[in-house]
Amino acid sequence: MTENIQSTDLRCRVREVLEQVRIKRQPIIIKSYDTPRAVLIPYEDFEDYRAWLESRARRQAWLAELRAIAEEVSARAARTLWLNPEPPVLWGTGDSDMHRYAPYCDQVLKVATLAELIAAIDTILEG
Repeated sequence: MTENIQSTDLRCRVREVLEQVRIKRQPIIIKSYDTPRAVLIPYEDFEDYRAWLESRARRQAWLAELRAIAEEVSARAARTLWLNPEPPVLWGTGDSDMHRYAPYCDQVLKVATLAELIAAIDTILEG
């Protein structure tokens, strides 16, 4: 459970507060009156957060590059089909960026089962 502590209290209880964060792994919100000013968290949680931010930045760079590739392929190809296991209702939700790539495709085919794969192959061959 997160504890709230006034900044003036922190000065008096610094050892106890740091022990709560470091040993008990309990985050502490430091407030000035009713306004949150800082959060003390265990270092491991900070490292996890920093790693998450870095992976997010890498993922965004990768997705931007993939969009550029999709745009280039679409411009050069006579026809662009994308096989995707996700139903269109999920595009743009969670970690799905399909809604960003779909405009570069002539058609996006849902392929999550063998029957859908066979139907997609038929669509490709009908060309």
